[in-house]
Amino acid sequence: MRIDIRPAVPSDTEKIRIGDFSDVFVLLCDGEITAVCAARNCEKPFEDYAEITLSVLPEWQRKGLGKKLLSHTLRKLRGNGYKGAMLEIAEDNVGARRFYEKFGFSERNFTKNRKPSVVYTIDF
Repeated sequence: MRIDIRPAVPSDTEKIRIGDFSDVFVLLCDGEITAVCAARNCEKPFEDYAEITLSVLPEWQRKGLGKKLLSHTLRKLRGNGYKGAMLEIAEDNVGARRFYEKFGFSERNFTKNRKPSVVYTIDF
């Protein structure tokens, strides 16, 4: 299996929803997009951080691909001058919370939406 990571290109938008994220990276397995990690500038109180989102197709989860893509994205963000990254996870998404905690993210006491969620940050 060949794994590649690259910035998203316009033709990728036919396959993935990118939204208003400025930095988007895709992970391909044998030429097919299997994971996406996107980042954008945060607003207060995290203005020096990048807000990120990571998505791995269910059939490709638990194979180390999310970790590989997240590591790549965080290195790029650090190189772009961000002080850290933050993300928001549904409070009941135990698997995702465990993944980010093992990666080094810490839970913060901050909720930006009304839905039950948890904010995690990592400093560079």
